[in-house]
Amino acid sequence: MATNAKRGVLCVVAASVNTAFFSFGSSVILLLMKPLVEATGCSFPQATMMFSFMTMGVAFTALFAGKIIASFNPKIILMISSLPALLLFGSMSVTDSIYVFWALSFLFGVSIVFMGPTTNQIFITSWFAKGTGTIITVAHVLTGLVATVMTPILAMFITSHGYKTGALYAGIGITGIGLLMSLLFICKLPSAYGLEPISWNIGKNKEEKVKGNNSDLVWGTPADEPYAIPVKRFFRIPVFYFVMISAFLLTVANGLYYYNSSLIFQSMGLDLVETSYVLSLTHIASMVLAPLFGILCDSIGSKRAILLYSTVGAVLFLSFGLLNGMTGAIILALLCNISQFSLFYSGVVMPKLFGTKNSPVIISWGFTFAAIGSTVSGTIGAYLAVLGGGKYVTTLFVAGIIYVLVIAFTLLFFTKRTKEKMQEIDKDYQVPA
Repeated sequence: MATNAKRGVLCVVAASVNTAFFSFGSSVILLLMKPLVEATGCSFPQATMMFSFMTMGVAFTALFAGKIIASFNPKIILMISSLPALLLFGSMSVTDSIYVFWALSFLFGVSIVFMGPTTNQIFITSWFAKGTGTIITVAHVLTGLVATVMTPILAMFITSHGYKTGALYAGIGITGIGLLMSLLFICKLPSAYGLEPISWNIGKNKEEKVKGNNSDLVWGTPADEPYAIPVKRFFRIPVFYFVMISAFLLTVANGLYYYNSSLIFQSMGLDLVETSYVLSLTHIASMVLAPLFGILCDSIGSKRAILLYSTVGAVLFLSFGLLNGMTGAIILALLCNISQFSLFYSGVVMPKLFGTKNSPVIISWGFTFAAIGSTVSGTIGAYLAVLGGGKYVTTLFVAGIIYVLVIAFTLLFFTKRTKEKMQEIDKDYQVPA
């Protein structure tokens, strides 16, 4: 027990730290958006295409990430994957070509798959048998802490030293952390050492209580549902498509806001430094809202947690037109990160639906669908803002409608009947004792 706990905890902590700093890379791009537009002469929609190319890299790589992590040495993979951050941000100190930034953004997207939530959630669902919804949110808390501290510091550094120097230092720091964490603590999955997942009883009593009274509102934990269903069989199960489409839609909704967040706050009358303070406030709020989603999934069930967060997201973004000035910005900052539960959707929901046997592959596929959503969401949001005269009311209205759709899909598919159907299919693949 001591051996698997030591390996697993250190590996997951290191992967969570990597996730925090490489997620901060996206915040760096947001802060550099205006200086890049001025330096390159491109438009804002063209600049936001950096996120599109980045998520293209995520979408392509995530298709194979689960298999790669399970088949090769993750330590070496993650060390190599830490380098593109330095390449992208370092290039900004030597060139003003938007085309170079697009190309390197794609490469940075490839690295994010291995240095970010995808691999982190694969490690968590492989190393822990209980409470994965709660543990997954640890990375988001760290992400919030890093972004809260570093965002205003970087904004002031850019203001005083220029965006090129700020970008270079950011790249050195992110890559350095990634190399250190990966070299010292990243390890293989437990099966490679002949070990079992860690069975701490995180959320156990709450899960059993909810499951006993509301079996249609919560899915079995990975330990409860050791499905033998092969991956290819999921393509004939309707709920599989539901969760993949939901992963896509939720990331579109989040991206419509997130990739334009700096410009959204500036459109409300804030300058760059004020915007950095408000963005820091969003990270502080996310350290409460995002972890709460994982905890709720472990306690009241995935269905109720998804419905609660989607409802708040729908109300917030559909009413964005009523928010103005610093007061409106603070309200948006406190609640906007309700949308970031999309980051946990694959890791929290899919193992509970499909079991841990195929979770590395299923989670990576979920991130592929999510990455496709991210690929289009930032640029679509920017163009919707252009059509709206520089305002983002239409952009966030579309995000609100997406949450309404997710609510409808959740009510339709997250039912006791769906789970019984999964169990019935699984009987055909169980090997008699």
